[in-house]
Amino acid sequence: MIVDDCSTDRTFEICKRYAEKDSRIKLFRNEVNSKIEFSLNRALENTTGKYIVRMDGDDISDRFRLEKMKNFLDINPDIKLVGTSAITINAEGNEIGRTTFLSDFSLIKKTSLLKTPVVHIWMTYKTMYDELHGYRKLFASEDYDFVLRLMSKGYKCTNMSEYFGYKIRVNRAGNSASTYGVKKLKSRWYTAKLYHEREKTGEDSYSLHNCERFIKTSRIAEKVYLFSNKCLYKAIECKVLKHYFAMLFYLLLSLVSLYQIAYLYETLKYKRIVRRGMK
Repeated sequence: MIVDDCSTDRTFEICKRYAEKDSRIKLFRNEVNSKIEFSLNRALENTTGKYIVRMDGDDISDRFRLEKMKNFLDINPDIKLVGTSAITINAEGNEIGRTTFLSDFSLIKKTSLLKTPVVHIWMTYKTMYDELHGYRKLFASEDYDFVLRLMSKGYKCTNMSEYFGYKIRVNRAGNSASTYGVKKLKSRWYTAKLYHEREKTGEDSYSLHNCERFIKTSRIAEKVYLFSNKCLYKAIECKVLKHYFAMLFYLLLSLVSLYQIAYLYETLKYKRIVRRGMK
């Protein structure tokens, strides 16, 4: 299933050529640029398979990832959604880090408001999307919202922690971090707020208007945060190259944004909870 959201390169023509050769490929193209949530839901509406797997076009998947995740779900019927750990790569495809995602569901619940429990590379059942009515528009937090809503329904999710079956490309033009900036971070906070509401009352107050009002920010804050983000990614790359002085320099520069400081504080809090939970 491919939904082309008005790409400006030759993506649609290339996909069309493959679709003509392989009848299993379903290809759609939006009439106007409609963003990710609409495109994902359009794909889901035209999907009939039992399992659903998502990936971004510029990431890299291990050839055995789908098989491994399907087998995992088949032998763990209490789990409704599973992801993997991930390798982080830069725009050129070079590895700059590895992230191990949690498999212990009790720890996942404890840290779910600090970090996305399972990133968008998961496999789940079509019935889960049907029950939750797909994705909601949340400005780059639609995947985080989906997982939290799944958990609010009493379902379990997990990760294959030891399996690094996916490479995520970061710090490149056009990704959600560069497109949404501060709004992406504030959208995650809004999504966590909705989860709190459901835990208390069984439902939340989501609306597109409420979301837009919550994530509203200034141009200056956006520019400072984007600069901060570039410095943070540069610090990560310097760490991989063992250029520790440069790493410290860029890390300190990244602290110019209060939003970045809040993000780093949440990251440290997350790591502390995980360390305690694994003792």
